[in-house]
Amino acid sequence: MFVQRSVEYILATGALNAHLKPTEKENKTNVSHLKHFKRQILTEKVFEIDLNTKKSKSFDLSDKEI
Repeated sequence: MFVQRSVEYILATGALNAHLKPTEKENKTNVSHLKHFKRQILTEKVFEIDLNTKKSKSFDLSDKEI
């Protein structure tokens, strides 16, 4: 959930920046942030909590591709 919301936020921010016609430097910065975030996602475990059963599952995303 956290990862999904974070990705949605970054994509929404990127879409807003694109709509506002960012400069070349801002474009490079946005791409850099997205690449860093992707690396961070792929190297960390993600925990999902099922609110109905109160159990959590962890996912190791190091072998997944976005």
